[in-house]
Amino acid sequence: MNAAALACAPSGKSWDGIDWIAVQRSVKGLQARIVKAVQDGRHNKARA
Repeated sequence: MNAAALACAPSGKSWDGIDWIAVQRSVKGLQARIVKAVQDGRHNKARA
């Protein structure tokens, strides 16, 4: 069996091709949303 066939990510993608600034911005927004949900006592929203 070919190892390339078992790869999770498409072979055309590389880590260098990812817009890391956009990823960090997205993660920061998600973290802020989780913190707000926990502070408001809405733990189900934090898990969603």
